[in-house]
Amino acid sequence: MNSKTNSTDISLTSLLEIDFINQQRKNAWFLSLEETIALWKENTIFDPRSTLIGTWVKIGIWNIFYPNTTIILFEWSELVIGNSNIFMNWSYLEASHGWKLHIWSNNHFEWGVALKANMLTAHIQVWDNGRYINQILQVLGQTKLGNGSQVIGAITVQNCNLDNGGDFQEQDPDKRWWLL
Repeated sequence: MNSKTNSTDISLTSLLEIDFINQQRKNAWFLSLEETIALWKENTIFDPRSTLIGTWVKIGIWNIFYPNTTIILFEWSELVIGNSNIFMNWSYLEASHGWKLHIWSNNHFEWGVALKANMLTAHIQVWDNGRYINQILQVLGQTKLGNGSQVIGAITVQNCNLDNGGDFQEQDPDKRWWLL
């Protein structure tokens, strides 16, 4: 077998694999691999093959998506991501059953944070400059995480309202607010 035939075989296999991946994504209401890659124009996606983004998710600019991020949006629901957010490995966002999840700007979601607007009357709002860290952190229900809020640890936050305050970088610790 010459190198030209080998190259053609690899190309055909790759195309069939991409078609299969795209069909599976389409069946589950996710963006195709090409549509995910197209988000690179205004965002950073380190591994588009392991990043799943729902078809109707609205995404701003300058966001960073690490591998294995999943963003699920079902019909009649709303999921909006603002600008300059960081979603570390294994971040999971979901809006389903007609409920809403809004994430504004400059937030940091680290290592497996799950935000799930998937229960009766759920509306999760994450304002600006927050930090949310832990593999077992879940945010549910009617929850507002105000500007500068932090949730760190193996915590389930449900039907909670954290007001606005200075973020974790605020020099005066008395101006930092709302840490769970």
